[in-house]
Amino acid sequence: MKYSAKQVLKAAVSSMIIVGSAVQVFAEERPTVPPGVNLQQGEQDRNQPSVAEQYLFRLAKKSKGRRMVRGGVYAVAGAALLANAISMLGQEDDWIIQYGGFLAVVTSGIPLAGSLFSFGFQGRAERTCKQIQAIADRTQRERACEDALSRLAKKGRKGRMVWGGLLTFLTASMTASFQGGPPIDFILPASLGAGALYLFLVKSPAERTNRAYLEKRALKPSPTLVFGLAPHGGFRLGLSMQY
Repeated sequence: MKYSAKQVLKAAVSSMIIVGSAVQVFAEERPTVPPGVNLQQGEQDRNQPSVAEQYLFRLAKKSKGRRMVRGGVYAVAGAALLANAISMLGQEDDWIIQYGGFLAVVTSGIPLAGSLFSFGFQGRAERTCKQIQAIADRTQRERACEDALSRLAKKGRKGRMVWGGLLTFLTASMTASFQGGPPIDFILPASLGAGALYLFLVKSPAERTNRAYLEKRALKPSPTLVFGLAPHGGFRLGLSMQY
């Protein structure tokens, strides 16, 4: 059975509508309450979240933005592959193209599943921020935000090192097996090596956010207990503030 261009276009549009509907279902979330906002607190506490809360909320917001963009790219790619697969299935006079169409249908499911996963599941920073928002006590919430920023930064660095090491291993393996073939064969290992170098050199968003928070926190006044000998005998005890 042959498919006209109009039918292929309708199928592509239908698939996009289906993906879009699924996106709306999975991506629907309750409005995010900025950290530090609690309807049971006073107006001053509600409008002045701590520095750690602000940075964690910013990280979670950026994580959500990247997740939405990634899900949209996957959805468009999957819909395009599905439309191309339907077009290939319409070539009844060439069984090889039809077989490729079946493979393309299966392949299109990978990015479509990736889009649903990206839209439906929150990132680690988003989940952590949502959990900390439930803490009523501001001091405990601020301490939890500090710990979360540090923990997310460590996990981000660990992930970079693991993936960078894996890409480095693949690059070395492919380069060792390269035996003077055409230059195009060297493109893949070179690309993997560039990816490994990027992972080793460029810090993750969580690492950059935690570093920015630590630099910001260092500017806050820090009390120091001073203990020593007095000029005319005895001991001296005091509290100093460094600005």
